Amino acid sequence: MTEDDDAEVDLCTEASGLLCQIKRHHFFVIGKFPVREAVPKITMSKKNSMYLVEKVNHGNTSAEEEERPSLDSSLLKASRIPISSKNAAEAFSSHQQANIDVGDLKDRNSLDVNGLWKKLNKSEKEKLELTKLLNEEVKKYETQMAKLRLSMEKVEDIRQKLEFEITMVKVEAGKDKHAAEKKMEQMQKMNEHLRAQNAEMLQRMSDIEKALEITKKARDEDQHVFESDLSEREKILQNYDKEIKLLTSEKIHLEHVLQVQENTLMELQKKLLQQETGRKKDSETLKIQATELEYSTEREGRLKLELENAMKRVKSLEESIESEREAHLKSKFGSEIIQLKFHELEAELQAEKTKTANAMCAMETVKKQLGELEETYQKERTKASDSIEKLHK
Repeated sequence: MTEDDDAEVDLCTEASGLLCQIKRHHFFVIGKFPVREAVPKITMSKKNSMYLVEKVNHGNTSAEEEERPSLDSSLLKASRIPISSKNAAEAFSSHQQANIDVGDLKDRNSLDVNGLWKKLNKSEKEKLELTKLLNEEVKKYETQMAKLRLSMEKVEDIRQKLEFEITMVKVEAGKDKHAAEKKMEQMQKMNEHLRAQNAEMLQRMSDIEKALEITKKARDEDQHVFESDLSEREKILQNYDKEIKLLTSEKIHLEHVLQVQENTLMELQKKLLQQETGRKKDSETLKIQATELEYSTEREGRLKLELENAMKRVKSLEESIESEREAHLKSKFGSEIIQLKFHELEAELQAEKTKTANAMCAMETVKKQLGELEETYQKERTKASDSIEKLHK
């Protein structure tokens, strides 16, 4: 309700209260001293030595007397008091004074009653106007109440829908909360698992660092040993290079000597071929002579002499051939000895080359192992750094 409505309601309540007060006041005044009713009049009659108060009615019915409160009867009952003869003068004087007061009171009451009737009529008119206004306001408020009831019904429907949606949202929120709690438990388990993995990785990293330190120390020691071995092998290789140079120079000298001996051998072989060709010729001649000896016996002596001479020549040739063979064998034996020495030197050189090659291969394998160890160390280090970064994130 608005402030105007509150003011109208307050005005109505004040008007109704004023009307009630007017009615009560009118009832009290009219009940005591109405205009058309009897005015209480005190008459004195000497009956049973008592003064009685009588009430004179001027045209009032018994119904009107019954409607008004019996204030006069109470006054009569209260006025029935025994009066002695000594106080008769005082009672009469008081009666006259009371009649005077009643007259004045009647005049004043008539003026008050007329003013009150005017006020009552005015208040009745105001009441009618207010009732009209109130009826119009009531109709207006009834229409507004109907509209408000419809809106309240709509609001109630909306409220029920909202309550249903709220319950559904609460159910979904409960489900989401349950799922979130499960997810939190899973995340906590995962976090614990990751912490365990982190501790394990840190332990593994420390172990790997210790192993790397050990391997690094061993690698340094091995590298130092290999460097010392390499320096010794380089010294040996230098000595072998010197020996190889000497052997190559000796080989060149021996090859030169061998070439010279081969040249002499070739010359001797040529001579031997020439001697063999001569011997073949001599043998042919001997054959011819033998045939001639067979065919001729006459010339036997001469042929024997020639044969002896030929035999002598053959023996000398055989001796010369044997000497040449011995010289050839000696030269061949010397060349074979030189070749054997050369082959031995080549075998030693090849053995030293194989030793140096094996040493170089060992150095290469050691370098490869060191490179692989460094690569594994770098990989493990990167893995550990990545795991630490993930855990920090």
